[in-house]
Order: sequence, then C-alpha cells, then structure tokens
Amino acid sequence: MRPLCLRALLLASVVLSGSAARAQDPGPTLEAWGKARGGAEAIHAIQSLRVMSHVYWGSTEIPVVTEYKRPGRYRQVTTVQGLQVVEALDGESGWSINPFSGYGGFMKPQPMNPEDLRDAKESADFDGPFVDWKAKGNQVSDLGDEEVEGSPARKLQAKLSGGTVVTSWLDKDSGLEIKRVTRHMVRGSEQETETLLGNYFKHGGVWLPHLLETGPVRSEARNKAVVDKVEVNIAIDDADFKMPEPTKVAQ
Repeated sequence: MRPLCLRALLLASVVLSGSAARAQDPGPTLEAWGKARGGAEAIHAIQSLRVMSHVYWGSTEIPVVTEYKRPGRYRQVTTVQGLQVVEALDGESGWSINPFSGYGGFMKPQPMNPEDLRDAKESADFDGPFVDWKAKGNQVSDLGDEEVEGSPARKLQAKLSGGTVVTSWLDKDSGLEIKRVTRHMVRGSEQETETLLGNYFKHGGVWLPHLLETGPVRSEARNKAVVDKVEVNIAIDDADFKMPEPTKVAQ
C-alpha cells in the first residue's frame, strides 16, 4: 500500500486535453486565478503548513496529517489499522516507512526509489505547478473555456519537468479550482487521476479546498478527503523531514 498523497488531493494540479493549436497566453488567466486564491503576496507568505484530514476509503476512515515547509520539505503520516505509513522529503532526499508494502512491509525507514521521489517533490510544492511556473521550469497553457458538470470553467494545463501533466478547471464565477486531472507514469504505466474540489475556506489569506473527491479518470469509484484543520506558518523542526537512523523495530 502506497502512502496516500493528500497534497495530490489538495494542492496539486491537473491533466491534459486540448491541442497546442488552440492554447492561449496563460498570463491573464493565471493572474485572475492568483487574485481569486488570495493574491501572490499571501501565497508566498505561507512558509509552513500543516493539514489534518480524514480520507474515506470505501467504508474505512483514515486519518492523514501532512506537513509542508519551504523550501521543498514535505512529510505525511497516514494511520491505517493502528500502523503509521510515513512519507517524507527533506528538500532533496526522500524516505518512507510502510508496514503494508510488499511481503510483510517494512518498519524501518527506506530511501525512496526515483519514481516515488519525483512524486514526493511534486507533492512538496504546496503552491501548485501554476505559481512561479517559469522559475520551476513548467510549461503552462490556457486551453480556453470548458464546462464542468454544467458550470462554466476555464482550463489550464501544466507540463512539469518530471513528466507529469496537470490540467485544472477554474470556476468562472469564483476563479477557484473545481476539477483537476493528473497524468503521470506509475511503475511503467500511464495513470490518470481525477479530483473534484470544493468547500473552500481561507487560511493565512489563501483559499484552500476542504472537500476533495478523487478516483481514476472515467470511473465512478471515488475516495473522499475531508480537511478537519489547517495550521499556517507554524514552527516545524527541519529534523522532522530527515530520514531517522534505522532502529530495530518489531514487525
């Protein structure tokens, strides 16, 4: 079992569609979206973030705590059946503890493989791929208007340097993201995930969704994530993101 990536639920952005021939200058749409979220100054002022939530996986309720700290630090703890699945990144190196992985799992911290490290680095970017996109080396296109379940929306696409493609639909009235599709390679196979976002609340001057429903594209099966609490600009020790020394732990 791979750790649940709430940032992928919360703050990532979304997948493809449309052709380059009809792409437009993304500048005006990005500027309007940034203002709708709370403005560039408020977005950049958030230096650390802790998100406490519950993910409903079928009939199972799973608590998840995710922490972010600039630059590029990320840690997520998911509690399943009384055991903790941990995924963390110290800005460069990533590690995890997963009792449900493989045959019997592992209780000691393990370095991430390149694919998981790529995903963790994308998760650590809590601003999302559209903020400071040029500095990040992302390619962003405005794909024009497209309705989402009858609601007028504007569609943006970001191609990340690691190969992930994120497409986001922004509500025309509020300017906030209401749908996201993420496409990337998972163990050699292309995977597309769709997320519907809503129930926004403002934290540190920035609007964040508190309700997210996620599942494979073209599937009715979805898991629901409900955010219980968000803490902004709290003190988080850098050591919390570094891989601890392996210790003997009972399986």
